[in-house]
Amino acid sequence: QTNQAAPIIVPSSRVHRESGSVRPIRFQSEDQPPRQIVAKLCIDQRGTITSVTVMTQVSPKIRKAVAAALSEWRYRPVVEAGETVPACFATAFPIQID
Repeated sequence: QTNQAAPIIVPSSRVHRESGSVRPIRFQSEDQPPRQIVAKLCIDQRGTITSVTVMTQVSPKIRKAVAAALSEWRYRPVVEAGETVPACFATAFPIQID
């Protein structure tokens, strides 16, 4: 039996990425990429990504590519009152355009 607590919302300063990096994303000229992408990430008690919501307006193709890349990241678990807890937070990263 596992305790499935609802994730807490934390500032990005409380989470530390242990693995994962932003992969290059190829944009078509019609995509009009933003300068940065903001996403809401949720992690479980182990620091594994459980959900990715891309908040920035981008095409469905770019949204899918970003979500796939971010879902492979891993974070140090968030500790609250001495216990590891599921958490959600926003993260932003710049877009590099070739």
